[in-house]
Amino acid sequence: MNYKTINNKGQAKIFKNLFLERLTKTRPWVISGEPGYGMIFFSGFISGYLVYVSLHFAIHAYAPPKYFTLQRIV
Repeated sequence: MNYKTINNKGQAKIFKNLFLERLTKTRPWVISGEPGYGMIFFSGFISGYLVYVSLHFAIHAYAPPKYFTLQRIV
């Protein structure tokens, strides 16, 4: 299969800015102290999302393993 390469740097910047804007509106203490708190929240959010997307892809892309066959009890 041929896959098209996508450059997501611009999308990540836009998403990061929107994420930080919404985060600071709901939790202003994130930027009131250290500015690194926003980056910590963002990196955790992105890491969790990547785990979710990978698991979701694996569930739908591969057949479940067949460890044994069920036999009818008559």
